Amino acid sequence: MKRLNVLFVIPRYVSYGNSGHYVMPMGTLYVSSALKQAGIANVFTLNLNHSKGKEKEILSDCIHNNHIDVFCVGGLSGEYADIARMVRYSRQIKPTLTIVCGGGIITADPKTAMQALPEVDYGVIGEGETTIVELIDALQKNTSAAQINGLIFSSNQQFIISPRRQETGNLDEIPLPDYEGFDYGTYLCENPDMSDEGRSYTQISVIGGRSCKYHCTFCFHPSGEKYRQRSLDSIFTEIDYLLAKYNVTYIALREELFATDNRRVAEFCSRMEKYSFEWSIQLRIDSINSQLVNTLKNTHCRYVFVGVESAHNDILKSMRKGITVQQIETALNMLAEANISSRSGIIFGDKAETLQTAMCTFDWYRAHKSRNRMFVDMIIAFPGSQLYIDACNEGKIPDTVQFLKDGCPIVNVSRLSDTDFLHIVNMVEGENQRKYQVKQYRKRRKKIVLATSGQSFLREQIIKEQSFQIIGLVDFRPETNKDIKIQIINGINFYNYDNDIHFFEQWLRKLQPDLLVVYKMPFLLPESIFNLPKCGSINIHPSLLPKYRGANPWFEIFKNAEKSSGVTIHKIDKYADHGKIMAQTKFDIPNGSGMHNLSDLQAEAEKLAFPLLVSVIANINNEN
Repeated sequence: MKRLNVLFVIPRYVSYGNSGHYVMPMGTLYVSSALKQAGIANVFTLNLNHSKGKEKEILSDCIHNNHIDVFCVGGLSGEYADIARMVRYSRQIKPTLTIVCGGGIITADPKTAMQALPEVDYGVIGEGETTIVELIDALQKNTSAAQINGLIFSSNQQFIISPRRQETGNLDEIPLPDYEGFDYGTYLCENPDMSDEGRSYTQISVIGGRSCKYHCTFCFHPSGEKYRQRSLDSIFTEIDYLLAKYNVTYIALREELFATDNRRVAEFCSRMEKYSFEWSIQLRIDSINSQLVNTLKNTHCRYVFVGVESAHNDILKSMRKGITVQQIETALNMLAEANISSRSGIIFGDKAETLQTAMCTFDWYRAHKSRNRMFVDMIIAFPGSQLYIDACNEGKIPDTVQFLKDGCPIVNVSRLSDTDFLHIVNMVEGENQRKYQVKQYRKRRKKIVLATSGQSFLREQIIKEQSFQIIGLVDFRPETNKDIKIQIINGINFYNYDNDIHFFEQWLRKLQPDLLVVYKMPFLLPESIFNLPKCGSINIHPSLLPKYRGANPWFEIFKNAEKSSGVTIHKIDKYADHGKIMAQTKFDIPNGSGMHNLSDLQAEAEKLAFPLLVSVIANINNEN
């Protein structure tokens, strides 16, 4: 019986940009190692990230020179473009190849993935170490693969999905990853990470367990639903192997539920004392306690990675996180007080997300990020997750194949309007310097002219907002460039008002805005101006109208010892602070307030006014 020649390939990743940095796909290394250990085929490996030249030419040489019979590739749903390129090239190079694909991309939504990857003959669902051995054995013996669990394949123009393979119970029985086969030493040299202090280091990931016993709506675990841990003996066997082979300066233990009990953590820390390199672990917020923190204190633990996700209890509940904001703050404080650095992520856009909950989380993030290093991101409806299933059922992902081909772009599954969703996206992009695919939510932006007096937080936020377009700004009390009447800066027409109301009208008419937004206006606008924009004009007023009209309502608010005030956005008519109320929001006034803390109250009002304004602009129509 002829032994088959099997090739495992790691694509040259372009899904993550052109920086050359990538994360080693450990699943491919595990499956390759399992087939090598089985000894039933000739196994070849190729990591295209470390091969110079054109991908297709490199693949062609490898396939033809080694007489490859079976081509294997795998990865996550977000890596579709790279995987699709590999299977397309391999089919073109040798049409008779048997092509096998595995990993999260197949496991998450098998039929969708197979439709999006028509060149693939067999898809491996779930853990692949045993499945690949049985499949190669069947292909070698020319017997049917229909009896093999954990497969999807096409027969008579229909997809056949065999029963799901039971998860591997004892992870210690799985051989160590095929590090040498995929140039792991080169990977470490060419993919250094940077510490907070700017120091370069090599990061080695050791997987300590598989899956998770929790069911967060945004998560999907390709390795199954049953959580399993490796023994510490197995983990340290791998660590010692890596130390003997590579220059190890940092090891990240990848196990979401590492601290199932404090004794396991204590033993791990004790056994790590003989090593000089730094390390990190992953912990759930609700597993962090004083005993655990004391155990980690004064070790070589560089980071503790924890999942925060949101700072609003309604959203945490919707996500099925099983934690509260109070628990998050307590855990992070415990780590900080013990001088243990934490890393955590926050994601926006859950199904229950509203503008109020998102802004609450943003405020919390800004208040805590200097002490606890945090990252922000938009939630992604990853195939296989409950979020993805719901989005498909609700028609928010109408075409699952196209969604996969598009790289799983972010989708508005929340309660946010599309405009408010874009507003949150813009805020997140401002923090993480990413650019999301959201063109389907970008409609024609309203053209806005802002009329205000001097600099303010609100003015700067309005100028930076991307859900509408600021085309002009008239300043009634300019603080800079006072002698310049008209100028254009970054595409915005600036006009330093010079008491010429007729010029103001001509200037505004020339710009043809959709809306005039007024804040801190020192006089009443004539009807010829406030009716000129297509959607009229609106004013931002620092009180809960109809109470406390006028240019400075704060004196009367303090005089009457009001316990609360607010912000009103209203249409402008010929009377002061009189037009139709579009929106209001309320905030409490601390006891003893007065002119001494006026600036704090004004700052609070402006902070609340901004998201309110974004929402009003999104929903205002042409009423003229």
